[in-house]
Amino acid sequence: MNLSFSSDKKVSENPLVGKKVFEVIHKQYVSGLLNKSLQYEMEVILLGHVTALIKGYEIDRKNLLIDNEEPTGVFDSLALACGNALYPVRFSIDEKGDVVQVYEYPRLIERWEAIKNQLLNYYEGDMAVNYIQCNDRNLKNIESLKKLFKNQLFHYFFFNPIDKRQIEQKGSAIWKTAPFMDFDGDILMNIVPENSNAGDLMLQSDSPFIKIKAQYTFDEKNKSIDSCKASIVQDNDTTIELSFITKQAEVSQN
Repeated sequence: MNLSFSSDKKVSENPLVGKKVFEVIHKQYVSGLLNKSLQYEMEVILLGHVTALIKGYEIDRKNLLIDNEEPTGVFDSLALACGNALYPVRFSIDEKGDVVQVYEYPRLIERWEAIKNQLLNYYEGDMAVNYIQCNDRNLKNIESLKKLFKNQLFHYFFFNPIDKRQIEQKGSAIWKTAPFMDFDGDILMNIVPENSNAGDLMLQSDSPFIKIKAQYTFDEKNKSIDSCKASIVQDNDTTIELSFITKQAEVSQN
């Protein structure tokens, strides 16, 4: 496995590296009714360590369906095309779940420029052009790009602090602000032991304003996440659910 990044921080090989492919389902409910669903595969490759607390990953999203179909609507297709510019992507992430550095960033921008030119030649109308231009600004600002990753639900629930042993010792974990929230801050996620099966980990936010639940199962042998079922209640009317489960795993010792 090639661990060479365009970075002044070398990523050392991890004694346990590998790839997992997750089947991801993302649903949004409004007034209790299903409003939108996304289904896709997310490939996650653990590349190695930058430091003891910072790891290098590569992720790639594939086979996205919207409401169980390939996107055909104008804006669904536009959103998919803009999203495709992000993947595959390599980055380093710290123990808090924050992206530290995006590797091969010029290559990502080059990929986006090619996609953007095609989109501007195809789409007309202020709404579509404004969407493309907004995506252009976000991708070309590294801090905005990091925020895009944080607001991606799989990223949020996979990369937030979920060290099962440490959480069980403390009884809680500190997460970052939930996606789509308009403020930055920490969220206390408490263990809910009475609702967990043996080997599972269920967390629930300790906040009257942010309602988050997440239940994980683990591959204990390889110290990695196997599956997750999570939900975020944005307000009294809207609920977002996310689930992912391992579809394929390749783990090897270096």
